Amino acid sequence: MEPDFWKDCPVVEAVPGRLGGRPVVKDSRVAADTILEAEELGETAEETAYNYGLNLQDVIDIRSYAHHRNAALAS
Repeated sequence: MEPDFWKDCPVVEAVPGRLGGRPVVKDSRVAADTILEAEELGETAEETAYNYGLNLQDVIDIRSYAHHRNAALAS
């Protein structure tokens, strides 16, 4: 996804030098897109949080943000 896609998501940040400036989960090196890819592969939010060492609520918030943003863009 484009970096601008994540600009209003409160749990995602883009830090120069961290993963080449790609949007990541705050305070991590996990790309935000990775959360969505894991969901597409059938992982639960709990599994994703565990597998990547993330806060469960951050995973839920990222998924929710992406679903709402995609719906808004499709309208």
